[in-house]
Amino acid sequence: ISGLTKDTKGTGLNGELGSLLRLTETGRWLVSSRGQTVAIRSENLSPAADEVPESFRRSVAAAVAVTAQLFLELARSGGTRQLTTSIVPLLLLAWTFGTLMGARWLYHPLISYQPPGLWDVGRAPPSQGLLRLGSAICALLLTCIVRIHQNLILKPVFTESLQFDAAMMCSEAGYIAALGLTFQSLFTYSSSPSSISGLMRSLGVVSFFVGSAWHAKLFWQISPEFSHSSLAQSTIFSVIIAVRRLFIMCAPLVLPNAFLTVPVFRLQGLTGQSHTFRELMRSSSAVFQWVSMWYIMVYFSTYAVDFWIAFEY
Repeated sequence: ISGLTKDTKGTGLNGELGSLLRLTETGRWLVSSRGQTVAIRSENLSPAADEVPESFRRSVAAAVAVTAQLFLELARSGGTRQLTTSIVPLLLLAWTFGTLMGARWLYHPLISYQPPGLWDVGRAPPSQGLLRLGSAICALLLTCIVRIHQNLILKPVFTESLQFDAAMMCSEAGYIAALGLTFQSLFTYSSSPSSISGLMRSLGVVSFFVGSAWHAKLFWQISPEFSHSSLAQSTIFSVIIAVRRLFIMCAPLVLPNAFLTVPVFRLQGLTGQSHTFRELMRSSSAVFQWVSMWYIMVYFSTYAVDFWIAFEY
């Protein structure tokens, strides 16, 4: 449902999914949505796509096959091969990009406001299936990254350090973030926030962001210890640690400003259209979701440099 205006008294249904019941004599469709039945004109209804181009299916299948091969290689080698281990964070970034951009492309017929929320794109097939698959694979890749980081870097560096407990808690926080991403893959969307599915999805969102923030906070705490390790001999390693600390330091500035982007543009008259308060909040929340997800995934992808250098020293 999209394009409803204040005159139709149904703007609250914009962006919602509905089921067609029958065509009325006036040429409107009776639509069941959110527990109510409303009569809506055909021009305010857009079909939820249920077909995926064959080329897109083959691309996803190829990506899954490559990822599965990587997981098998990790299982065989136990994370002892430099190239395979270093590719994991980069593959996480690639899957994040492919999942989010692909889901948004498939969800395009249902877009009623710009930009759509990150989890809105999982409300209907076929974008729902892609978002679930991609989120599950990203959760598994994130788990691998946290495990490799713990065994390859944290344990060797902090075994005899007073910061050992904090280093292990840093890994635990990463596992919580991965668990939250897993919940999001299982419970992508529910029309009722109070339903079990909606509550589990909300739990997954909170776990992902809280786990990521906790992981970053603990990394900030233990990162000075790296200057006393053998890894500090690498200038590149020192630079990537500094970059990651910069990421953490800038997060309180970047993420709140992402939420304020749409209201600021609206006040400056740069959007060229009027918005209700509800639409403004939805758009602001959507921008925040996209920016924060990208920010976190780019942060975790920087571990690729750590893994590569760890094998050298």
